[in-house]
Amino acid sequence: MSFNFNVIESWESDADASSDASGKGDSEVSRHFNVTASIGGARSYDVLRAQGIPRLRDSYPLNFYYVARKRSVNQKSPLYFEVTIGYDSKIADPDENENPLDEPAKISYRTINTAEPVSEDIDGNPIATVNGEPIDGVQMPIADLAMTIRRNLPTFNPVSIFGFVNTVNNTAFWNFPAGTVKMVDISAENVFSTEFEYWDVSVDFEMRKPIRTIAERAWWARVAHAGLLVKDRNSGEQMPAWVAGTNENATRPVFINPSGYQETDSTVGHWLEFQLMEESDFNTLNLL
Repeated sequence: MSFNFNVIESWESDADASSDASGKGDSEVSRHFNVTASIGGARSYDVLRAQGIPRLRDSYPLNFYYVARKRSVNQKSPLYFEVTIGYDSKIADPDENENPLDEPAKISYRTINTAEPVSEDIDGNPIATVNGEPIDGVQMPIADLAMTIRRNLPTFNPVSIFGFVNTVNNTAFWNFPAGTVKMVDISAENVFSTEFEYWDVSVDFEMRKPIRTIAERAWWARVAHAGLLVKDRNSGEQMPAWVAGTNENATRPVFINPSGYQETDSTVGHWLEFQLMEESDFNTLNLL
């Protein structure tokens, strides 16, 4: 289930976040947030993932050396929650055994450049001859944004998580609209230490900007509506396409309008979109 939250920071008197040049300090400071859910059923971890709620180890806005160490949620009603974020500037002892599951997610970005066949230019005009014949082989450079999220998780079920690969998001994910994010790879390593056992999980995503379509169809296949069979305008039966201005049958595909008739305007093109991948809610993976 996907939740929408309204997050408002509230003011409460608290200690000042002060520290010396080394980042060492002897005080703590807290921030307080009022969170309202759009529908009931939200749990604490849903609220802590809401946009606007600081994550563990995020810096305090007024002092870089202070970082978030504690987060707590107090549910006041089915829709209303109070969140407290505790900050301090203590530098962790390298010999201290911290829980690896408390580590925040590590996120990295890069660009993936590809070239894909297209049937229209950036303005939506058909790539065709002056006689309306579609031109094959034209490719458009595509620069997709790739994101890797690495997170320590207590468990990893390869059977259930495998179903997310090669699916796209059906809800907003990390501020990217539904339909624009595709999961392309998952890797996981079982880690054993003296006191902890956990999984080091890394997930790769690709984000595509919708081109000549809506966000929900950013990853759909988009092809020219062209072929060698068209409808007869009198009988509605299928017939061979023809070469404009002649009675000869077409030997190359021609544009076909949405009703199935041959498009006679050489400046007009038509396209079809096909969904090739299933959809998933990536927020249920608890990676962020």
